[in-house]
Amino acid sequence: MNKIAVVTSVVGVSSFDMYTPKHSNADYFLFTELNCSFPGWNVKKLYPYSIDSKYQNRRTAKIPKILPHQVLPDYDYYIWHDHTNYVSMNPEEIISSYLQI
Repeated sequence: MNKIAVVTSVVGVSSFDMYTPKHSNADYFLFTELNCSFPGWNVKKLYPYSIDSKYQNRRTAKIPKILPHQVLPDYDYYIWHDHTNYVSMNPEEIISSYLQI
């Protein structure tokens, strides 16, 4: 069995909603600077990364996107999605179908 992390991040908004994950064969991680909780999500704190005020939020949100193996090192696969979308397909099926394992 593969160890899969589904990852997203939200930075620079005052409130938002997240879907409730429906697949138990992956761990779901939400990176944000807000103190919040959502059923099924492991919320991880993000801290400002850039001193450039124009792009600070975008750059901060990219850390878990481009370096998931650094912030979540114990996983075999990472599925990134924008927080406005959701993973409807079984994550194990995504890995086996699209990576042809």
